[in-house]
Amino acid sequence: MDIEKIIDTYCSEHAESKKINIRNWFAQVEKIANGTPLEECFRSKDFLLKCFFTSKTSTVSRSQYQRIKEILLYIFDCCNIDKAIIPSRDEVIEASQMCGFFADLHSALCFIDEIGRNTITNYNPTIGLVRLKSIVILAWLGFTPGEMVELVRSDIKVGNIISIQKENEQIEISNELFKILSLQAEQDGVMTFPRGRIYAYKIETEYLIKNRIGEPMIPDHLHHLFKQFNEYANGLSVLSFKGLQISSLFAKIREDKSSEDLYTKIQKHAHCDKRVSYGYKKLYSQWSKKFFNEEI
Repeated sequence: MDIEKIIDTYCSEHAESKKINIRNWFAQVEKIANGTPLEECFRSKDFLLKCFFTSKTSTVSRSQYQRIKEILLYIFDCCNIDKAIIPSRDEVIEASQMCGFFADLHSALCFIDEIGRNTITNYNPTIGLVRLKSIVILAWLGFTPGEMVELVRSDIKVGNIISIQKENEQIEISNELFKILSLQAEQDGVMTFPRGRIYAYKIETEYLIKNRIGEPMIPDHLHHLFKQFNEYANGLSVLSFKGLQISSLFAKIREDKSSEDLYTKIQKHAHCDKRVSYGYKKLYSQWSKKFFNEEI
Protein backbone atom coordinates (compact mmCIF):
# COMPACT_ATOMS: atom_id res chain seq x y z
CA MET A 1 0.00 0.00 0.00
CA ASP A 2 1.47 3.31 -1.14
CA ILE A 3 0.42 5.57 1.73
CA GLU A 4 1.97 8.75 0.34
CA LYS A 5 0.23 8.27 -3.01
CA ILE A 6 -3.12 7.76 -1.23
CA ILE A 7 -2.56 10.89 0.88
CA ASP A 8 -1.55 13.00 -2.15
CA THR A 9 -4.54 11.96 -4.25
CA TYR A 10 -7.04 12.14 -1.38
CA CYS A 11 -5.82 15.61 -0.33
CA SER A 12 -5.18 16.98 -3.83
CA GLU A 13 -7.76 19.73 -3.38
CA HIS A 14 -7.23 20.32 0.35
CA ALA A 15 -4.88 22.44 2.42
CA GLU A 16 -1.48 21.17 3.50
CA SER A 17 -2.73 21.00 7.10
CA LYS A 18 -5.22 18.28 6.17
CA LYS A 19 -2.46 16.29 4.53
CA ILE A 20 -0.43 16.53 7.76
CA ASN A 21 -3.40 15.39 9.86
CA ILE A 22 -4.02 12.36 7.65
CA ARG A 23 -0.32 11.50 7.60
CA ASN A 24 -0.35 11.59 11.42
CA TRP A 25 -3.47 9.37 11.40
CA PHE A 26 -1.70 6.84 9.17
CA ALA A 27 1.31 6.88 11.51
CA GLN A 28 -0.95 5.98 14.44
CA VAL A 29 -2.70 3.28 12.40
CA GLU A 30 0.65 1.76 11.40
CA LYS A 31 1.65 1.72 15.06
CA ILE A 32 -1.51 -0.23 15.89
CA ALA A 33 -0.76 -2.63 13.01
CA ASN A 34 2.65 -3.31 14.60
CA GLY A 35 4.33 -4.50 11.40
CA THR A 36 1.38 -6.29 9.81
CA PRO A 37 0.63 -4.94 6.29
CA LEU A 38 -2.16 -2.36 6.45
CA GLU A 39 -4.01 -3.85 3.50
CA GLU A 40 -4.34 -7.04 5.54
CA CYS A 41 -5.29 -5.21 8.75
CA PHE A 42 -7.99 -3.17 7.03
CA ARG A 43 -9.94 -6.39 6.40
CA SER A 44 -10.40 -6.89 10.18
CA LYS A 45 -13.40 -5.31 11.94
CA ASP A 46 -11.50 -5.22 15.26
CA PHE A 47 -8.61 -3.37 13.64
CA LEU A 48 -10.96 -0.91 11.94
CA LEU A 49 -12.58 -0.10 15.28
CA LYS A 50 -9.16 0.84 16.64
CA CYS A 51 -8.65 3.20 13.68
CA PHE A 52 -11.37 5.44 15.11
CA PHE A 53 -9.52 5.82 18.42
CA THR A 54 -6.16 7.23 17.31
CA SER A 55 -6.66 10.58 19.07
CA LYS A 56 -5.86 9.06 22.50
CA THR A 57 -9.41 9.49 23.74
CA SER A 58 -12.08 6.93 24.50
CA THR A 59 -14.82 8.92 22.74
CA VAL A 60 -15.49 9.60 19.05
CA SER A 61 -17.69 12.51 18.01
CA ARG A 62 -19.98 12.32 15.00
CA SER A 63 -17.66 14.57 12.98
CA GLN A 64 -14.60 12.50 13.92
CA TYR A 65 -16.41 9.35 12.87
CA GLN A 66 -17.35 10.84 9.50
CA ARG A 67 -13.81 12.10 8.82
CA ILE A 68 -12.24 8.71 9.46
CA LYS A 69 -14.97 6.85 7.61
CA GLU A 70 -14.35 9.03 4.53
CA ILE A 71 -10.64 8.22 4.63
CA LEU A 72 -11.38 4.50 4.96
CA LEU A 73 -13.85 4.60 2.07
CA TYR A 74 -11.19 6.16 -0.15
CA ILE A 75 -8.55 3.63 0.95
CA PHE A 76 -10.93 0.75 0.32
CA ASP A 77 -11.67 2.05 -3.19
CA CYS A 78 -7.94 2.18 -3.88
CA CYS A 79 -7.28 -1.31 -2.49
CA ASN A 80 -10.50 -3.01 -3.62
CA ILE A 81 -11.60 -3.87 -0.07
CA ASP A 82 -15.27 -4.54 0.75
CA LYS A 83 -16.66 -1.35 2.30
CA ALA A 84 -19.34 -3.26 4.20
CA ILE A 85 -16.76 -4.14 6.89
CA ILE A 86 -16.39 -0.49 7.99
CA PRO A 87 -17.93 -0.22 11.49
CA SER A 88 -21.10 1.80 11.89
CA ARG A 89 -21.14 4.70 14.32
CA ASP A 90 -23.26 2.60 16.69
CA GLU A 91 -20.55 -0.08 16.66
CA VAL A 92 -17.89 2.54 17.38
CA ILE A 93 -19.96 3.97 20.25
CA GLU A 94 -20.46 0.48 21.69
CA ALA A 95 -16.71 -0.15 21.44
CA SER A 96 -16.02 3.13 23.26
CA GLN A 97 -18.28 2.01 26.12
CA MET A 98 -15.98 -0.97 26.61
CA CYS A 99 -12.83 1.15 26.93
CA GLY A 100 -11.07 0.19 30.13
CA PHE A 101 -12.73 -3.24 30.25
CA PHE A 102 -10.84 -6.54 30.04
CA ALA A 103 -11.82 -10.19 29.77
CA ASP A 104 -9.61 -11.09 32.73
CA LEU A 105 -6.74 -9.79 34.82
CA HIS A 106 -4.15 -11.59 32.70
CA SER A 107 -5.33 -9.61 29.65
CA ALA A 108 -4.91 -6.32 31.54
CA LEU A 109 -1.36 -7.22 32.57
CA CYS A 110 -0.52 -8.29 29.00
CA PHE A 111 -1.87 -4.95 27.79
CA ILE A 112 0.64 -3.16 30.04
CA ASP A 113 3.47 -5.27 28.62
CA GLU A 114 2.31 -4.61 25.06
CA ILE A 115 2.43 -0.83 25.54
CA GLY A 116 5.67 -1.19 27.50
CA ARG A 117 7.35 -3.02 24.61
CA ASN A 118 6.09 -0.42 22.12
CA THR A 119 7.26 2.53 24.23
CA ILE A 120 10.30 1.60 26.33
CA THR A 121 13.59 0.52 24.76
CA ASN A 122 14.69 -3.00 25.81
CA TYR A 123 11.54 -3.44 27.89
CA ASN A 124 11.64 -6.57 30.08
CA PRO A 125 8.10 -7.79 30.94
CA THR A 126 9.37 -9.77 33.94
CA ILE A 127 10.50 -6.69 35.85
CA GLY A 128 9.06 -3.80 33.80
CA LEU A 129 6.32 -1.49 35.07
CA VAL A 130 5.84 -3.59 38.20
CA ARG A 131 4.34 -0.70 40.17
CA LEU A 132 1.72 -0.11 37.48
CA LYS A 133 0.95 -3.82 37.30
CA SER A 134 0.59 -3.95 41.09
CA ILE A 135 -1.93 -1.10 41.01
CA VAL A 136 -3.91 -2.90 38.30
CA ILE A 137 -3.88 -6.14 40.33
CA LEU A 138 -5.10 -4.34 43.43
CA ALA A 139 -7.86 -2.57 41.48
CA TRP A 140 -8.99 -5.96 40.11
CA LEU A 141 -9.08 -7.34 43.64
CA GLY A 142 -11.38 -4.50 44.71
CA PHE A 143 -8.99 -2.06 46.39
CA THR A 144 -9.69 1.65 45.97
CA PRO A 145 -6.76 4.03 45.35
CA GLY A 146 -7.16 5.24 48.95
CA GLU A 147 -6.82 1.69 50.25
CA MET A 148 -3.87 0.91 47.98
CA VAL A 149 -1.68 3.70 49.29
CA GLU A 150 -2.18 2.42 52.85
CA LEU A 151 -0.98 -1.12 52.10
CA VAL A 152 2.34 -2.26 53.60
CA ARG A 153 4.51 -5.28 52.85
CA SER A 154 3.18 -7.24 55.81
CA ASP A 155 -0.34 -7.10 54.33
CA ILE A 156 0.78 -9.82 51.92
CA LYS A 157 0.42 -13.07 53.85
CA VAL A 158 2.06 -16.40 53.03
CA GLY A 159 0.66 -19.47 54.78
CA ASN A 160 -1.58 -22.32 53.72
CA ILE A 161 -2.79 -19.84 51.13
CA ILE A 162 -1.21 -16.69 49.72
CA SER A 163 -3.40 -13.70 50.48
CA ILE A 164 -3.50 -9.95 50.86
CA GLN A 165 -5.22 -8.10 53.69
CA LYS A 166 -8.23 -5.90 52.83
CA GLU A 167 -9.77 -4.45 55.97
CA ASN A 168 -10.91 -7.56 57.90
CA GLU A 169 -10.80 -9.82 54.85
CA GLN A 170 -8.04 -12.05 53.49
CA ILE A 171 -8.18 -12.12 49.68
CA GLU A 172 -6.52 -15.20 48.20
CA ILE A 173 -4.17 -14.53 45.29
CA SER A 174 -2.40 -16.77 42.79
CA ASN A 175 1.35 -17.44 42.66
CA GLU A 176 1.58 -15.26 39.54
CA LEU A 177 0.06 -12.26 41.32
CA PHE A 178 2.12 -12.93 44.43
CA LYS A 179 5.33 -12.77 42.38
CA ILE A 180 4.42 -9.37 40.94
CA LEU A 181 3.33 -7.89 44.28
CA SER A 182 6.38 -9.35 46.06
CA LEU A 183 8.68 -7.90 43.42
CA GLN A 184 7.04 -4.52 43.94
CA ALA A 185 7.48 -4.83 47.72
CA GLU A 186 11.16 -5.82 47.43
CA GLN A 187 12.36 -3.46 44.70
CA ASP A 188 14.74 -0.68 45.72
CA GLY A 189 13.61 1.59 42.90
CA VAL A 190 10.82 2.26 40.40
CA MET A 191 10.61 2.34 36.60
CA THR A 192 8.95 5.47 35.24
CA PHE A 193 6.78 5.61 32.16
CA PRO A 194 7.20 6.39 29.29
CA ARG A 195 10.97 6.96 29.54
CA GLY A 196 11.70 3.68 31.32
CA ARG A 197 14.17 5.30 33.72
CA ILE A 198 14.87 3.55 37.01
CA TYR A 199 14.84 5.79 40.08
CA ALA A 200 16.36 4.37 43.27
CA TYR A 201 14.28 5.05 46.37
CA LYS A 202 15.96 7.64 48.61
CA ILE A 203 14.21 6.44 51.74
CA GLU A 204 13.08 3.00 52.86
CA THR A 205 9.47 2.49 53.93
CA GLU A 206 7.16 -0.50 54.37
CA TYR A 207 4.54 0.87 51.98
CA LEU A 208 3.73 -1.27 48.94
CA ILE A 209 2.92 1.50 46.46
CA LYS A 210 5.54 4.26 46.63
CA ASN A 211 6.59 7.32 44.66
CA ARG A 212 10.06 7.47 43.16
CA ILE A 213 11.51 8.87 46.39
CA GLY A 214 10.10 5.97 48.39
CA GLU A 215 7.30 7.81 50.15
CA PRO A 216 3.70 6.56 50.11
CA MET A 217 1.75 7.92 47.16
CA ILE A 218 -1.46 9.92 47.31
CA PRO A 219 -4.59 8.49 45.61
CA ASP A 220 -4.73 11.23 42.95
CA HIS A 221 -1.24 10.27 41.79
CA LEU A 222 -2.47 6.75 41.01
CA HIS A 223 -5.10 8.23 38.70
CA HIS A 224 -2.34 10.32 37.11
CA LEU A 225 -0.25 7.19 36.42
CA PHE A 226 -3.18 5.65 34.53
CA LYS A 227 -3.78 8.87 32.59
CA GLN A 228 -0.10 9.11 31.64
CA PHE A 229 -0.04 5.47 30.51
CA ASN A 230 -3.24 5.86 28.47
CA GLU A 231 -1.67 8.63 26.40
CA TYR A 232 0.55 5.98 24.80
CA ALA A 233 -2.21 3.41 24.26
CA ASN A 234 -4.77 3.40 21.47
CA GLY A 235 -8.03 4.80 22.81
CA LEU A 236 -9.91 1.52 22.39
CA SER A 237 -8.03 0.09 25.38
CA VAL A 238 -7.21 2.14 28.46
CA LEU A 239 -6.57 1.63 32.14
CA SER A 240 -9.25 2.89 34.51
CA PHE A 241 -10.14 1.94 38.05
CA LYS A 242 -13.83 1.71 37.23
CA GLY A 243 -13.21 -0.45 34.16
CA LEU A 244 -10.95 -2.86 36.05
CA GLN A 245 -13.34 -3.22 38.97
CA ILE A 246 -16.40 -3.78 36.78
CA SER A 247 -14.44 -6.23 34.59
CA SER A 248 -13.50 -8.14 37.73
CA LEU A 249 -17.17 -8.19 38.80
CA PHE A 250 -18.26 -9.48 35.39
CA ALA A 251 -15.56 -12.19 35.45
CA LYS A 252 -16.94 -13.42 38.79
CA ILE A 253 -20.48 -13.45 37.41
CA ARG A 254 -19.37 -15.40 34.34
CA GLU A 255 -17.51 -17.91 36.51
CA ASP A 256 -20.62 -18.41 38.69
CA LYS A 257 -22.01 -21.74 37.49
CA SER A 258 -24.96 -21.82 39.89
CA SER A 259 -28.50 -22.30 38.55
CA GLU A 260 -29.49 -18.75 39.56
CA ASP A 261 -30.69 -16.38 36.85
CA LEU A 262 -28.39 -13.60 35.65
CA TYR A 263 -30.11 -10.81 37.58
CA THR A 264 -29.76 -12.78 40.84
CA LYS A 265 -26.06 -13.43 40.15
CA ILE A 266 -25.49 -9.73 39.46
CA GLN A 267 -27.21 -8.71 42.69
CA LYS A 268 -25.19 -11.29 44.64
CA HIS A 269 -21.77 -10.31 43.31
CA ALA A 270 -22.37 -6.56 42.92
CA HIS A 271 -24.20 -6.30 46.27
CA CYS A 272 -26.94 -4.26 44.59
CA ASP A 273 -30.72 -4.28 44.33
CA LYS A 274 -32.76 -5.47 41.35
CA ARG A 275 -33.17 -1.97 39.90
CA VAL A 276 -29.40 -1.40 39.72
CA SER A 277 -28.87 -4.90 38.29
CA TYR A 278 -30.73 -3.89 35.10
CA GLY A 279 -27.97 -1.40 34.24
CA TYR A 280 -25.25 -3.93 35.00
CA LYS A 281 -27.01 -6.51 32.83
CA LYS A 282 -26.85 -4.29 29.74
CA LEU A 283 -23.15 -3.62 30.29
CA TYR A 284 -22.49 -7.29 31.07
CA SER A 285 -24.12 -8.24 27.75
CA GLN A 286 -21.77 -5.88 25.86
CA TRP A 287 -18.77 -7.25 27.77
CA SER A 288 -19.74 -10.87 27.01
CA LYS A 289 -20.23 -10.09 23.33
CA LYS A 290 -16.95 -8.21 22.99
CA PHE A 291 -14.66 -10.66 24.75
CA PHE A 292 -16.39 -14.02 24.38
CA ASN A 293 -18.74 -13.47 21.42
CA GLU A 294 -21.61 -14.56 23.62
CA GLU A 295 -25.09 -13.13 23.19
CA ILE A 296 -26.88 -12.65 26.53
